[in-house]
Amino acid sequence: MAPDPRVAAQNYLEEHSLGPLFEAMTAALLVSKPEDPRRFLLDYLHRLQTGAAPPAITTAELQTMFDMFDITHTGSVSVEQATKALKTVLGPAAELQLDPEIQYGGMRFNKEAFVQHMQAALRLAAPTIKDVTC
Repeated sequence: MAPDPRVAAQNYLEEHSLGPLFEAMTAALLVSKPEDPRRFLLDYLHRLQTGAAPPAITTAELQTMFDMFDITHTGSVSVEQATKALKTVLGPAAELQLDPEIQYGGMRFNKEAFVQHMQAALRLAAPTIKDVTC
């Protein structure tokens, strides 16, 4: 009996760590909406290879996200709100690893700490060419 092609494809993606790379490429493509998507993706892969890939989300966008989660305008968000923000960006598999050095006011983040923490989490989640096995 021939193997299920879906299982074979999933195994291939996992074996070569391609899932995060494809997710990052798709996100970058949908955020940027370039006129020439093929050229954009080639440039994206080249930047990954050279370590010069730009962040998918800018500091200004993270600051706006903070403001959206700071619904009471207290100038801080809870760890739970920061976790929801990270899941909004990275999806349900996102894991927020708390760094006690940037916590604010006992399990809360001010805007600067929120942005720093989100940027660190995004860097950890971003694929690099080294992540893709050959």
